[in-house]
Amino acid sequence: MAALKVFKDEQPWRLETEDELKSYLDEIFLEGPNSVPGVATTFQVVDDQIKNEEAPGNVLTIGIDRESGYGAVLWYCDGDTFYLILKEFGEDVAENVWVSFNPRPPEVDPQVVCDPWCPSYFDRFSALPLSVVRSVVEAYFLAGTGFRPQQILWAKGDFTGGLQRGEGEDR
Repeated sequence: MAALKVFKDEQPWRLETEDELKSYLDEIFLEGPNSVPGVATTFQVVDDQIKNEEAPGNVLTIGIDRESGYGAVLWYCDGDTFYLILKEFGEDVAENVWVSFNPRPPEVDPQVVCDPWCPSYFDRFSALPLSVVRSVVEAYFLAGTGFRPQQILWAKGDFTGGLQRGEGEDR
């Protein structure tokens, strides 16, 4: 059975049901008494058949900023998933880091955090409404493959959330 591995309070958690996913997403997307304005978190589709969950085969990182109402998404693959992606989608998809792409970004950069430890921020052209970011995570979980979700536009990027200029693609 495929599940999502997520780090919560710096500890790995497994989300195995839609209800667990919904509860976790409500916690990070909805404002509450203990919420902070910006959140960055990483998801990995893991399978009980895979013996080494420490080596991520796929990574979906999201950054959200509740105050602005925007978030962004980063995806890449590695390990065994790399070869599956290579076979099904080709070298370009498998060998690059991909970030969400919005051809009509907000006029003011919402400063969506990609990595809070550096810190680094997504490009404003990666900013999407929070409802769209949430739907990407839900689709990633439901597909259970670790493949890049298909319902948004993607562009080549880098691990800091940066965008390679002129590279908007719909794949």
